[in-house]
Amino acid sequence: MPGNPNSDGYTPQRKLSSGNTPFNALMFLLQQALGRVNVATLVQVQAVHTEGRTAPAGTVDVVPLVDQLDGAGKAVPHSVVYGIPFFRLQGGDVAVIVDPKPGDLGFCIFADRDISKVKAGGKAAPPGSLRRFDMADGLYLGGWNNASPSPTAYLVIDDASADLVHPVALNLTAPAIKLDGAVEVTGDLTGDKGATFQQDAVAGSISLMHHKHPGVQTGSGQTGEPL
Repeated sequence: MPGNPNSDGYTPQRKLSSGNTPFNALMFLLQQALGRVNVATLVQVQAVHTEGRTAPAGTVDVVPLVDQLDGAGKAVPHSVVYGIPFFRLQGGDVAVIVDPKPGDLGFCIFADRDISKVKAGGKAAPPGSLRRFDMADGLYLGGWNNASPSPTAYLVIDDASADLVHPVALNLTAPAIKLDGAVEVTGDLTGDKGATFQQDAVAGSISLMHHKHPGVQTGSGQTGEPL
C-alpha cells in the first residue's frame, strides 16, 4: 500500500513492505537509484534558439511528455528543460538545414555524464560536474509525429520521382547549374542575363536558329514576326 502524503501533498514511493526485509529494502534503494537514470524520452519543443538559417545548429527548450508518477500513481508533469542542442544533418561544410519549431514533437537522448563543457567549447573536455544521466545533458532529435502531418514544403524521393516543393519560392544558388535531361516549364521563365544554346531551341513551331522574317526591307523599317 502507498504511504501517506507528505507536507507537499505528494505520496512517497516507499510502501509499507519496502522495509520489511533486507531484500525489500535493497530493492527499494535500487529502484530509486534507477529512477534517477534518464536514457531517452519523447519531448515537445517550447522554444528554439538559433542565430540564423546558416548559423551553427542551436538549442531548444523542451518539456518531456511522459509524466512522472508519485507513490499513489498520480501524474506529476515535468518542467521545461532548457538549452538542449538539436540535431542537424551535416558533414563538414555541407548540411541539410531543417530547424525545429515550437510545438514540434521529438526524441531526447541523455548523455551518461555532464556535457556542458563540451557544448561550450566544441572540443574534448572533462565532465562539467559529477551528475550522471541527467536531463540537462540531453540532445534533441526532431520530427516524430508532429502536429502538421501534411507539410507544405518538402522533399520526397521514392521509386516514382524526386519532388522538391515549396509554397513560396524555390531558390537555387550556384556558379553553374546543369540540367541533364528534358526540361518542361509550365509557368513563366524569366532572367536578367543572356542565354546561350549549343543546339537549336524551338518556341511553339518557330526555330531560334533557322526561322525567317517576312516583310524585310531596307532602311529604318523593322521586320515582321518570325515565320
